[in-house]
Amino acid sequence: MLALACHFNWLPELTLIAFAPLLFRGFGWFAKSPQRIVVRRLGWTEMAHALVFGVLLIAGFRFTR
Repeated sequence: MLALACHFNWLPELTLIAFAPLLFRGFGWFAKSPQRIVVRRLGWTEMAHALVFGVLLIAGFRFTR
């Protein structure tokens, strides 16, 4: 979907950088063996990922002008 959005110029190409950590994290999650989820740590980790995603997405739109 992201490749199509960039192909049709709905998203600037630099915004794909914001999605890279999410994709790497998702692929890594599937490669790991199952383990218990530590909920307290999960909250802070999700907050950090959301902030990095937001900053990279905004930067992707900002630097394409």
